[in-house]
Amino acid sequence: MTQPLKHCARCGKAKPLPDFNKDASRADGLRGTCKPCRSIADKAWRLANPEHMLRKSAAQYFTRDKGLKNKDIPPGLVEVKVMLNKVTQLITDIKKGQNES
Repeated sequence: MTQPLKHCARCGKAKPLPDFNKDASRADGLRGTCKPCRSIADKAWRLANPEHMLRKSAAQYFTRDKGLKNKDIPPGLVEVKVMLNKVTQLITDIKKGQNES
């Protein structure tokens, strides 16, 4: 017996249903794009929006690692952590450049 197929809205290929993530808001319960296409789109978005990713990372530092709730994080603290992350990344890049020469 053959497995049911669904067409990906991005690549247009017919793929088996396990190649699609769940989405309760859709009639068939599956996303319109396949997992590989979604992964590519997500990665492209993250690369195009590095500032958002830095803010998300900084917010997670305080909520997940320090146990604070979003409402308990003082205003401006996330921005300070974002700047610290940027400085740390610059230092890492400089060290890599020195090691390569």
